[in-house]
Amino acid sequence: MQLDPATVSLTIPAHGEVPEESFSSAGMMTEQVKLFTIVFNAFVFMQVFNQINARKLEPGELNVFAGMFQNLPFLLVMLVTIAVQVLMIAFGGRMVKCWPLSFSQHLICILIGAGELPWGILVKFIPMKVVYKISLEDKALLEGEKKAFLSTALRKKGAKTSPE
Repeated sequence: MQLDPATVSLTIPAHGEVPEESFSSAGMMTEQVKLFTIVFNAFVFMQVFNQINARKLEPGELNVFAGMFQNLPFLLVMLVTIAVQVLMIAFGGRMVKCWPLSFSQHLICILIGAGELPWGILVKFIPMKVVYKISLEDKALLEGEKKAFLSTALRKKGAKTSPE
């Protein structure tokens, strides 16, 4: 039973001999398609659970399920997303480059996706002062100014604090 797509991907060698009995179907390419299908399916379910998390964004709003069943458009979008995903995986085949998954493989993908729920709670406990310090703006450098990289700053900080 596969627990994590990353773990599964590490078990598929990039080069070399692979014993034939390690495959349940017709070779390495089929196994790669299965792996990519599991990763894709888990990613979509992560998005579905992230939709649930995104309903409550204010500090202190921890119950993301509160009032969810009174929001019919939200439920409809979620159900359509799940239905289209399951149908694509089951019947899409070569058109969507997916391999049909078993019920247990779908459940594993759903469990991986459900990991978004505790992650959403943890993110809410990050202090806003930390979030405000993170800048994603790409500011223009002044003449003669060099771009500062995090690794360089950490190296300099480590050199100052390390005993000699």
